[in-house]
Amino acid sequence: MSGLSINEAMAFGKPVVCSVCDGTEKVLVRDGKNGYYFESGNSKSLADKIMSIIGHDEVQTSMGKESERIIKEEINIDVVCNNFISALRTIHSS
Repeated sequence: MSGLSINEAMAFGKPVVCSVCDGTEKVLVRDGKNGYYFESGNSKSLADKIMSIIGHDEVQTSMGKESERIIKEEINIDVVCNNFISALRTIHSS
């Protein structure tokens, strides 16, 4: 389970390598853009994804910047609160 570890890595401008767990990662990680998904339970898949980032400074930098952008612009407390308020207003006006 990812908990907040994916969010934290992204907030620090890091690429993410993860498998599909509870579904929250599907909103955060855009495969090939700010990280990669590896096949759950497959250590070769995990190693391949890590090696595609390690030693490739341009990949690390571009994926890290995209991670940070996603957190700053799309997935943050302001966005979550605004969506929550909007949902409550919709329910209230129904």
